[in-house]
Amino acid sequence: MRSACKQPFSAAQLIEYWFDELGDERAVAVEEHLFSCASCTAQLEHIVSLGAATRELMRQGKVAVTLTPDSLDRLRATGLRLRDYHVDPGGSVNCTIAPEDDLVVSHLRAPLAGVRNLDLVLDDAAVEWHVRVPDIGFDPTSDEVVVILKAEELRKMHQATQSMRLFAIDETGERLLGEYVFHHTRHPGLK
Repeated sequence: MRSACKQPFSAAQLIEYWFDELGDERAVAVEEHLFSCASCTAQLEHIVSLGAATRELMRQGKVAVTLTPDSLDRLRATGLRLRDYHVDPGGSVNCTIAPEDDLVVSHLRAPLAGVRNLDLVLDDAAVEWHVRVPDIGFDPTSDEVVVILKAEELRKMHQATQSMRLFAIDETGERLLGEYVFHHTRHPGLK
């Protein structure tokens, strides 16, 4: 019989367990706890269903996300067709989305060593669009931030210039790590 949880696991710990990112000893401890704790088991089930729904929305091109390079590798392994654009700080790239592309992936190269918090700012001056996404996910041991924008929206665009900026955030304020410009042109295969 399961009893009330005296030491619940955090959502972050359960996510690490689900993605098999814990060591063997810690994973066994989590599993043993889950067998006796209905509360933590329910929270893990919620995380798993939320993750599945988010992945499906992403596959359909209906949400924008940031990923770690490892997460992108796992996504690529599912067989999705990805169009990749790599951009250095201060750089720009001509880009498009083809009818056969499932997702467009922007690889924003940046000096991430020592960065703890990162904000992403997206701008499109032509349509007066400005979005700031605080505290995005990233791998501080990597040299890039992976951004996937809404494929559904990219397919609707004809010609546009958009920019992305990465800001490191710490107790002293914010520091610009890089600005990246994307010159989007509609693919001739899209109607």
